[in-house]
Amino acid sequence: MQAKIRFTNDLQTKHFERAQIPLLTTNNYLSEIEHKIGPDNLSYFSRIFKKLTEKTPGNFKKERPNV
Repeated sequence: MQAKIRFTNDLQTKHFERAQIPLLTTNNYLSEIEHKIGPDNLSYFSRIFKKLTEKTPGNFKKERPNV
């Protein structure tokens, strides 16, 4: 059971690390990025993103250097 939880957490972390690149490098709306990355639920995406990065996706995007 412990290995399954760790695998899920590792997979979740990789998934949301992938979301950081378009947040930093594009002017796409968060909903567009979330739809491409998945899961198809914006509030879930935002909640888990904040849990992993300690920032909301919107704040993460605002703090990026100019694109």
